[in-house]
Amino acid sequence: MNIMAVLAASLTFLGAASAQVPARQVEKVAHCGGFLEGAVFDTEGYLWVVDLKSANIFRVKEGTCEVVANTGGAPNGARFHKDGRLFITDNKKGLLALDVHSKALSVIADSLDGQPLKGLNDLAFDHAGGAYITEPNGSSATDRKGRLLYLAANGQMSVVAQGLSFPNGIAMSSDPNYVFVGQFTDKSILMIPSVTNREAMKSTFVHVRTTGGLGPDGMVLSSDGGLLWAQFGGGSLGRSDSAGNLLQSVSLPKGAGDFVTNLAVKNGWAYLTEAEYGDIWRVPLD
Repeated sequence: MNIMAVLAASLTFLGAASAQVPARQVEKVAHCGGFLEGAVFDTEGYLWVVDLKSANIFRVKEGTCEVVANTGGAPNGARFHKDGRLFITDNKKGLLALDVHSKALSVIADSLDGQPLKGLNDLAFDHAGGAYITEPNGSSATDRKGRLLYLAANGQMSVVAQGLSFPNGIAMSSDPNYVFVGQFTDKSILMIPSVTNREAMKSTFVHVRTTGGLGPDGMVLSSDGGLLWAQFGGGSLGRSDSAGNLLQSVSLPKGAGDFVTNLAVKNGWAYLTEAEYGDIWRVPLD
């Protein structure tokens, strides 16, 4: 047997096989227009996004953005409840819920202790069906008056944390004792004790300090317990591991826009909303 001939044939086969499976690259998925936010997938695998400017709620099918409803306000974040309704944080109208079948919109909460909610931004559900909600309330790096709210499954709303610097994106940690909250104007992502945290020495910690752009926007938990977030103003996907170490970010192509606002993950891809041009991009995670 000619060993060299066998090796050459094997290398030729491997080269041909690799040529047939090109590396996955960053690519544009759809153009909806507007200031896109609130990316989330439904149980059928369709992506939903909202437009802060037009108040439209889109369902994206095969690259086409279909208007399903309009909040009449300024929708900013969206997450599906386990009962199938799409919950929406609206800057002007509070916390809303959309029945995706009847397309009926209802107000879940628009006040707390008799005072109107001020500019709700994003939300995340816990295993009990309660919702953690960020309320920036016009806060900034020098005027830290943002709050983290919690709406229990029984409809009771409470303040979990206050004195925050524009709380923005939010995600449940793999540890139910903590919630990840991004401070947009502080370039930091906090670990805030959850309402079920019973630790004797519980405290709020900084998970990571972000770099580039203006600050962290929407976020989701990664498969390894770390975080993925939209780096607004940087045109990129930020990443950290479970220990709070920054990982290499992934940038959108030059000219794609810097206003990356939110993301959702499906089948090894991160789908990013970009609000400067109103596009949806996807970034490979492997």
